[in-house]
Order: sequence, then C-alpha cells, then structure tokens
Amino acid sequence: MAYVYEFCYFRFFEHYLGCCIPISNRSMCKPGRKHYPREIQKLAVKKRKLWRKHHNNPSDLDALWSYRNCAQQYRIACCNVTALAEEQVIQVIILVFFISI
Repeated sequence: MAYVYEFCYFRFFEHYLGCCIPISNRSMCKPGRKHYPREIQKLAVKKRKLWRKHHNNPSDLDALWSYRNCAQQYRIACCNVTALAEEQVIQVIILVFFISI
C-alpha cells in the first residue's frame, strides 16, 4: 500500500513540475541568446521599424508617438513575461518546501 502512495506522490510531483517549469528546445536557439515569446518578438520588430521611421524623419510627430506607444507595449509585455516566469519558480519552490515538510 505504501508503494501506491509513493507512486502517486511522485507522479503528482512530476506532473506539477512539468506544468510549472518551461521546457524549450535550446538547440533551435543560437547560443548566448535568450528565447522570447512570439508576441515579444513581434513587438521588438515593430518597435525597431518605428524607430527607423522616426529616426529618418524626426519632425514627424505621428511616428514619434507611434514609437512611444509601441515601446510602452513592449516594456509591459516584457514585465509580464518576467513576472510569470518568477511566479512559476516561486510556486515550484513552495511546492517543494511543502512536500519536504
């Protein structure tokens, strides 16, 4: 009977860790570069294009405000991704601490 409980305990632990810890294929990424979600990659490209548009014509205020709005969206998205990753790590630490008690 104890073996059944141990098996269930390890299966639950393995499943929960699998849900919380992000798994990515690092062989697809270039070494030394971080992997960002598709949303952030798109915002970075959009921000870069708007910066070039503003840089080529600094008197165009519409390009300036478009760039500022995009930069703000980019910052918010980066903060959200970082907060989500930190929250997942904290949840795993709490789970491991709770199980070890």
